[in-house]
Amino acid sequence: MCALGIALQAGARASAKDAVHTAQAQLQGELAQVSAQRAAVQSQLDDAEQAQTTIMELLAEYRKCRYGEEDEDGEVKEPPTKEEVQEYAAYLNFDLRANPELEWLAAEAIVSQDS
Repeated sequence: MCALGIALQAGARASAKDAVHTAQAQLQGELAQVSAQRAAVQSQLDDAEQAQTTIMELLAEYRKCRYGEEDEDGEVKEPPTKEEVQEYAAYLNFDLRANPELEWLAAEAIVSQDS
């Protein structure tokens, strides 16, 4: 092989190496970008989970206050039993298996009827 051919091959190899390094750098940049996006989404998810926990705690506290009231006879109201809630939910045509979040609404309906 002549010196010119060897020089061309060396130049082609160097150019290929540069292309590989450029592609690697681009992929590393994209990976860093995706990692930052993932961290942002995880942070939003954590915030949403914390908000949901806070809402559930507030709802539990509200229910304690609601059921802790005394009726006209001076007796403390008792919360409806799970069975009562399920029966009333069925009466209201609520599917608690598909929509368990409606359980509180059925319980509130029972308590409101007693008031």
